[in-house]
Amino acid sequence: MTKELSIKSIKENIVDKLLNNMDVLNYLEAKEFMEGTHLKISELRNNLIFDHDSSHAYDNYIAVDVSENEYSPLANAGHDFTVIIKMGLRQESNIDKMSETIKDIITKIYPDRNRYSNIPIKVTTTCPSCGQYEKLRRIIRFSIKC
Repeated sequence: MTKELSIKSIKENIVDKLLNNMDVLNYLEAKEFMEGTHLKISELRNNLIFDHDSSHAYDNYIAVDVSENEYSPLANAGHDFTVIIKMGLRQESNIDKMSETIKDIITKIYPDRNRYSNIPIKVTTTCPSCGQYEKLRRIIRFSIKC
């Protein structure tokens, strides 16, 4: 891999590719979100697609975070980065399709990735007017070796 890898560069690369993918923006209902909030496409970063794990993400969102893992600095054993992409959609029936689209994007950016997983989870959410309910979310996880 010829790219200089860092937490910042990996996040920026993934978030930029997600923001420039019309399928992802359609799944996130970005057009409707922008009309309701009067935001521009350039302002979707950290409103729909986050470069950190966000507690402010409610229904439609993607959150990208990265950890750096060092094996043994004394033995110069190298290190890798673990990427975690969390996502949720109001229209839960589309979350599998969106996660496949994201997998395709990730495969193009990092074809040599390792330990890829795409895991469904149920999250309990509390709404003041409707009480507790469960939402389907997905978490994509993979590593990039240096």
